[in-house]
Amino acid sequence: MDCAKNDLHNILVIKSQNHNIGDSVMSHTIRVSDELYGAIDDYRKKDQSFQDVVEEMAEEIGLLPARIQDADDLQNKLQNLYGFNSEETSRVLKALRIIYIGQEDEGTIGLPHETIDSEYANEIDALKRLKLVREKHYTGMHDYGYRTTAVGEEIGSELTREILDERQSDIESILNSYKNELLAVLIQFGFNKMETGHLSDRGAEFSGQYVEDIWDIRELLDEYQSFTDQLIDVGIGVNNDPDNRRVVLPPEFYDYLRQREDNSLTEVMKEIEIYQTMVSYAHNNLENRADLLANIDIAAENELQAQIREFHQDGLTSRYLEGRDAPFLIKDKEAVEERIAQDMENLLGVAE
Repeated sequence: MDCAKNDLHNILVIKSQNHNIGDSVMSHTIRVSDELYGAIDDYRKKDQSFQDVVEEMAEEIGLLPARIQDADDLQNKLQNLYGFNSEETSRVLKALRIIYIGQEDEGTIGLPHETIDSEYANEIDALKRLKLVREKHYTGMHDYGYRTTAVGEEIGSELTREILDERQSDIESILNSYKNELLAVLIQFGFNKMETGHLSDRGAEFSGQYVEDIWDIRELLDEYQSFTDQLIDVGIGVNNDPDNRRVVLPPEFYDYLRQREDNSLTEVMKEIEIYQTMVSYAHNNLENRADLLANIDIAAENELQAQIREFHQDGLTSRYLEGRDAPFLIKDKEAVEERIAQDMENLLGVAE
């Protein structure tokens, strides 16, 4: 990589010798070898543009002014270099944190511009000029959105960790207001983990217009709505799309939750997984034993068998026949669903 940087240094020095600073049009074409291009491409961080990485390398070898290093450096430059007051600076930092949290997965446009432009247009302009935020365009529902650059991502993450520290008592108050079992379900089935580490309700069981029968408990869905609203209010969640409600939480919050995980909840998650599997089987979404076993991850077949044994004793299903293609039969589908709904309400501490 040092070789690549040296080659880049030579290219950029030639450019600076042949062109005045500030020239917007180049009079000579500078060719980049495939080897150098590949080296730069390897050096590039996730979701970092080719221009970003060239500029970063140019900064490292002293051809461009040093980049903004961290949140403190950004704050100092805004106040001492650009003359922003404390309130204006705070708004710029908040806008960066919102974009960092709300940009969701790598394959998206980021935070749709309609979501934030009306309140933070001036701050976003500053962030773009400072190369901490960039636009990402797409011909879809939203024509473009905002994503952080590599440096903006680092500072956005730092700002998010700061808000977690500053609002920890409020966040703990929110989390502690729920039974451990209910909180585990709200996180596990209310969000999906994206490649970036963000938690998004995109495609999650509780989001969208259709909710599976096992989760179609009004009180549970109300709790989920309240939970996400509180996380947004405390500054750790972002409604990515107000028109369709797309709640996104940052990777740092996922790490925070992992640190306070209760191992005893594993048994609860097993029960829920078994109930989900039974409902899917009742709806003919799982046809045979192979499908049943493929649908359970935490629980084991003997634990599924034990649950079916209880339902069989109450006359709701047949015995569980291990090894058979159709391991059990449902005698009363409606009664099975009612029983599962009641068990779920008792397990989570909610009631219709």
